[in-house]
Amino acid sequence: CVAWCPACIQQGKPCHEEWCHLLKTAIEDYKHEKSLGHQVTKYEPTSEKKYKSLPASIEILFEKEVAKLVSNKLPGYQESELRYLTFLYSCPLTVLYGGEQAGLADGQAIETATSLTIHLVGARIAEVRHLIGWEMIALRLPKLKNLNIVFIGDEVINGDFPQVFTLKSNQAQTDRPDLQVQYTFEPPCLYQDYVESPSYLPPDIVAALDCGFKWYPTWDKCIPKLMPRTGVPLVFTEFNLQDTKDNLAKVEKLVKNVEVVVPARRNPFCSRRPVRCSDQTGNYTKNSVIFSNDYICVVRTKE
Repeated sequence: CVAWCPACIQQGKPCHEEWCHLLKTAIEDYKHEKSLGHQVTKYEPTSEKKYKSLPASIEILFEKEVAKLVSNKLPGYQESELRYLTFLYSCPLTVLYGGEQAGLADGQAIETATSLTIHLVGARIAEVRHLIGWEMIALRLPKLKNLNIVFIGDEVINGDFPQVFTLKSNQAQTDRPDLQVQYTFEPPCLYQDYVESPSYLPPDIVAALDCGFKWYPTWDKCIPKLMPRTGVPLVFTEFNLQDTKDNLAKVEKLVKNVEVVVPARRNPFCSRRPVRCSDQTGNYTKNSVIFSNDYICVVRTKE
């Protein structure tokens, strides 16, 4: 918070009421992280034997699991760890949620798929931070045998990972021995170039997370390629509602016959961990906070 003189206190009140409690939460999360570390890194998703759609929100999905892993004796720590778990799993759960809402090409419901290829376009460290978390998509789809996650973008960082590899957690190896989860890190390139490359794999779902369509002209040639055939859903997220609406307007301008499956709105599977906005461009409110994948829109092309 900022100290204001009595004559100016009303000037700062709106920002104080909107942001200061979230900034306080961000400080508390940082203190817990540095002093206690994270207990929820031990969390292992359950392999569902029968398909169940996602619950109404990401908190509902994780509340009971966090209660098992984290003591509530230290005030605020359990809640902080819940927020951290939503931060780790927001990306895969957002993509799964988009797939559940839109279905796949040819009207196929996602829960009936035996193979699934997901393109993560404009991939950054956020999508790679908790790589093993992407298998949660497969663990919630009992009929799935092959999950292919492809990272594409001009800023792709694969670190020490090979370009193509398979990876499963120990629990997934035990529960789903017939499941293959493959990760592919395409060499840094623009998506429209990847589409023309020999390594191109046709997607079942395309996702552009915290995308910034409206801010970067380089998306203009890419966006028409993001929906390669009728019915393939495009899931995109953004940090605020107006930018999400503007991104949708840009998609509708560049692509014909767009059907909006999920209109621009708050994402029930966004991260609940507030992060202080470090933007220096003036695109966001000064001293505000952001949440990963805060707002969502899902579209596809129709006949």
